Amino acid sequence: MILLLPLCCSCYSQKQQQLNSTEEKCIKIFKNFHDFIKHDKMNNLDITSDSSVNYILLNYLFIDRKLDSTQNSQLGDNVFKKGELERFKRELLDYFRYFQEKSDTAFIDNIDIIPLRLSKDTFIYDRMTEFQKANTYVLYDKRNPEKILFYLLFIPPIKDYINEPRIWSWKLGYEYGKFIFTSPNGEEGYEHLFP
Repeated sequence: MILLLPLCCSCYSQKQQQLNSTEEKCIKIFKNFHDFIKHDKMNNLDITSDSSVNYILLNYLFIDRKLDSTQNSQLGDNVFKKGELERFKRELLDYFRYFQEKSDTAFIDNIDIIPLRLSKDTFIYDRMTEFQKANTYVLYDKRNPEKILFYLLFIPPIKDYINEPRIWSWKLGYEYGKFIFTSPNGEEGYEHLFP
């Protein structure tokens, strides 16, 4: 009986480490987003041009607006409310600069994410809503996996709206006794709208 206990615990722990299909999709979206950032960084492109922002919104990030893939250069009032586009571009540029300012080229190649439930950060995890627990990921440098760089919140697929998960936020704050995320265009706590 004693010999079976370590085997059972080992099998249980392996089950806990497995990613579900949504988590695998989120990780893929994140990696594709970072490949896009890396490409822009290496080619000195403008990540905040309207065509880049539209591409990012269609493929990687979520805002609560219907997007039209045929109008690549008409973001402004068609998608964003007053002042949101400028804020979105500023937040995107700040995120981009974080990786750009690291002179070590290997830095962006060593960035990865895992679901928060698999990280050792139980303090934050235990204080989140169920939706946040299921959809929050930690961003870290593989060379120093204990140090969390960001928390990212993904929005899962929404029927008749988005077919794949999308990154909603990388800004985690604390307000009124709860952890809340803020999107790049300034929306706060959107995750509380989900059951």
